[in-house]
Amino acid sequence: MWPRKLVLCRSCATDHFKARRRQETARVLAAYGDVDRAALRAEAHHIALRCEAASVLGCTPQAGTRAGRGDDVGCAPQPADDLGACLDALAGQAVRYFREFGDQAYRAFPNYRDRQRARGHAVRAADRAVYALPYDVPWLRRLYRDRCAYCGDKAAHIDHVWPLVLGGDDAPWNVAPACETCNLSKGPKTLADWLPGRLDGLLADKRTAVRELWRTWAQE
Repeated sequence: MWPRKLVLCRSCATDHFKARRRQETARVLAAYGDVDRAALRAEAHHIALRCEAASVLGCTPQAGTRAGRGDDVGCAPQPADDLGACLDALAGQAVRYFREFGDQAYRAFPNYRDRQRARGHAVRAADRAVYALPYDVPWLRRLYRDRCAYCGDKAAHIDHVWPLVLGGDDAPWNVAPACETCNLSKGPKTLADWLPGRLDGLLADKRTAVRELWRTWAQE
């Protein structure tokens, strides 16, 4: 009969849900196949994003460099520098997502909102007929420590870095947690078109904090 209910003690309930979580992550991991190859695809995706940024801001595909930039100590970061640092952080986390998934993802438990996010993105991806690969929202949030990938605030949404409306993949290498303000203001814009203006709207100390956060994620 439905609904089905289980009455379990605390210890048995813990074991039950841990087992279910392991099964769930095993199914997702099977969909990835060779995780090393998946990690390489994540790197390739972010190389393409850097190339797109180069065409918009005139920066080189290598993160953190800008055409004609001097190396004066103390000079303020420019849009190309910030975009490169953000892309470095996103690329590092995308690769780490695959590298650590098998050993760590089962430790991060989903909540109702996680499941709703995943279902909603799957429906939108199917409507737009884009490439889709399942991703684990709880593990994604754990990687970013529930911080917005763009401003460092508490994350409430999951954003497609390259928008679905522009043909972006609904896959682990193209999603990142975002706060409500960042996600709604970014909308269908690309990162290169949107991020410089978003950073301009932040206080100086907050811009400094998010730049440090990007450096941390890029080095992990």
